[in-house]
Amino acid sequence: MTTFIGLFSMVPDLGYLAKISAAGLSILLATILIVAFYGIIDNFDNNNNEDVATTYHYNWLPENGFSGISNWFGCVVFSYGVVPLTYNYRESMKNPTKMVDATLTALCSVAMLYIVIGIGLYYLYDNIQNDILRQLPTSGVIPIVTRVSMIVVVLSSVPLLIVPCAELIEGKIFTTDNKNITTGSFCQRALLRLGLCFICAAISTFVPNFVNVLSFVGCCCVAMISFVFPPAFHIRLLLSSSKIITSNTDSKSIALDIAMLVLG
Repeated sequence: MTTFIGLFSMVPDLGYLAKISAAGLSILLATILIVAFYGIIDNFDNNNNEDVATTYHYNWLPENGFSGISNWFGCVVFSYGVVPLTYNYRESMKNPTKMVDATLTALCSVAMLYIVIGIGLYYLYDNIQNDILRQLPTSGVIPIVTRVSMIVVVLSSVPLLIVPCAELIEGKIFTTDNKNITTGSFCQRALLRLGLCFICAAISTFVPNFVNVLSFVGCCCVAMISFVFPPAFHIRLLLSSSKIITSNTDSKSIALDIAMLVLG
């Protein structure tokens, strides 16, 4: 699997992974629809069974105290911590000037899907303990195909993180030309990316509980870069500008920046 990920990570930029990413999103949406379908069937069967009386109690706040809040914040960082990858995505676009519009559309779409899917699946499955895929039947063609498809989605999504990281390392090791393109040969870049994949796989396999350390460091770094530094710099730019902040737009911007700072 590591070799499979390494081969997909040898693309020149993220633009070459656009079709794979679109296919992964389609599979993810189909998986959610299948899970919802089985949830509707189970609820229909339970409602038709007069001997089953179920009382649903929904808690919309994070549970388990600090651990639940940490899990909630991890989801927020994972979903909206796009700042570290912004430049890599922009350089891969055919029209980089539409980066702001594309980011706004993507984040708003993610928010709406999270709300609809989260509330819908929470209603259908009131006692989700772990992975939502565990709510599917353990046998049958559709559940097995769904699980295998999600494995393919996960494997094909890893290069979306490996490529930006490799590009940062290549920028430090190799020289760049006038177009800000690294001059390293294909073999050099391929060895670097394969080595990066195998190092990450070895660490995650042989170091106990490394995923917890990685999650903690990743959440801290991405939270600072995505939710602390941008609003802090924006507030500083507004306050240091020569004009006096009197418009409603500037006031709303500062209020939003403060909210992001508190969240970060």
